[in-house]
Amino acid sequence: MSTITSSPAQGGMDTVYLLSYGGDTGGQWNTFVYGTAAPNVARVELDLPGGVGGQVVDGAWLVVLPDKDIVPEQLHWRFLAADGSPIREGEGLLSLGS
Repeated sequence: MSTITSSPAQGGMDTVYLLSYGGDTGGQWNTFVYGTAAPNVARVELDLPGGVGGQVVDGAWLVVLPDKDIVPEQLHWRFLAADGSPIREGEGLLSLGS
């Protein structure tokens, strides 16, 4: 039996991480863009084909795409407030301590 639970992420830190598979994966979903967000962030949006954005839940967010071989240089992201105004914007990866 599998259990899915929610647990607060490391609050207060905006991060962007990427996991992207290439080649013939046989999977429907090949790219995962994910991270954490500060408490004032409600949504994270990506400028990628098929990637609209991800809602922030308990300080974490995830966007899953069918695209393969996405590299950090292709990522353009925006952290948005609840009213849709941009809080932070950038390109590539964003790690803790950046």
